[in-house]
Amino acid sequence: MSDTENKRTCWVVTDGRAGIENQALGLANAVSRLVPLDISIKRLSVKWPWRSMPERLWASRPFGKLDKVLDEDNNPDGQGLEEPWPDLWIGCGRLSVPYSVAVHQTRRSYVVQTQDPRVPLQGFDLVIPPFHDGVSGTNVISIHGAPTRLTANLMAEDAKLLEEALPNLPRPRIAALIGGNSRAFRMTPAVIENIIDTLKTLAEDGAGVMITTSRRTGKVNETLIHDALGGFDNVFFWQGDKIGELANPYAGMLGLADHILVTQESTNMITEAATTGKPVHILPMEKGNTKFASFHDSLKKQGITRPVSLPLADWSYSPLRETDRAAKELVKRWLGRLSVK
Repeated sequence: MSDTENKRTCWVVTDGRAGIENQALGLANAVSRLVPLDISIKRLSVKWPWRSMPERLWASRPFGKLDKVLDEDNNPDGQGLEEPWPDLWIGCGRLSVPYSVAVHQTRRSYVVQTQDPRVPLQGFDLVIPPFHDGVSGTNVISIHGAPTRLTANLMAEDAKLLEEALPNLPRPRIAALIGGNSRAFRMTPAVIENIIDTLKTLAEDGAGVMITTSRRTGKVNETLIHDALGGFDNVFFWQGDKIGELANPYAGMLGLADHILVTQESTNMITEAATTGKPVHILPMEKGNTKFASFHDSLKKQGITRPVSLPLADWSYSPLRETDRAAKELVKRWLGRLSVK
């Protein structure tokens, strides 16, 4: 029997947004390191007017509302969401929830949902939310933060390539991961000014500063950062262009950094930074809520993060490996269920 025939099938089902898809794909990749998987990415969209309505208004019959399914290259998926169902289904994001519940009812797939689905948990075989969501149940594995695609090997390999592309970047090397406005946090003019002042001080002190922003940062704030730091030879500001052999240097920046600065609102970026075992300095933003306070308190208690303060302190901790932990428990439960059938 060929390796392909030995592999179980896995669908990663999301609305295609990178931050959402990467969580589900990161979990699928971690499972594939334990059990051979043939992973397919399914990016969903629903028809108008349903796509503008809350899912609860159309969730009972979701397949009739489906507009299209795209693959990882954003081409139409030949199979779509039709039988044969995969051995393992991993959904993430609100749009995937009605489809996850519907496929769970077929009992043909082991259905896993990351994040808090905000519907009854019996609609899934397994739910993997962050601890700070406060979700509990016999089919729940809570983790710190969110699943990630990053691994130690990936960061080390990309760091080597990035170092070749930036041979004169001095040490200490600082990776600055800049987000922006979210439901809980606001990036006000005062916040962006403080971030720029911090990065400028580090650059003036001779550190090698690597900066990446997100879609939430916004063009105005990106321009402010670039204008303030663009004149430094020891600053690398990634703006979406290929750098050396890397289409995206994000993993390489984390692997190359001695310190990591992350804005307060991003669970994903903070979790990814925490996989490195390197000091994670939190750049404060305005507002916030109780749920995020719980997340930040947990990481501080584990010795992973501290509020940013100059000069940067140095410390170490055991790298966060929550995606691998969740994958091991997923495989145990999934294959355990198969063995009793």
